[in-house]
Amino acid sequence: MACGSDDEETPATTAPPKQSVVTTTAAPATTAAPATTAAPEAPSGLGDGSLGVVVVEPGEAIQI
Repeated sequence: MACGSDDEETPATTAPPKQSVVTTTAAPATTAAPATTAAPEAPSGLGDGSLGVVVVEPGEAIQI
């Protein structure tokens, strides 16, 4: 910049980027086996793969 200059130059200032520190705490590792629970008994007639029985009377509409 020259003495007596009409140009207004402001010196560029650069600040270093702000760095944040992130700390995490890991969950404790466990080697214990999960508790075993028995599956509930299915009511008879369910779970055998059948879709059951549907009765359609004459004149009734069905949609497949």
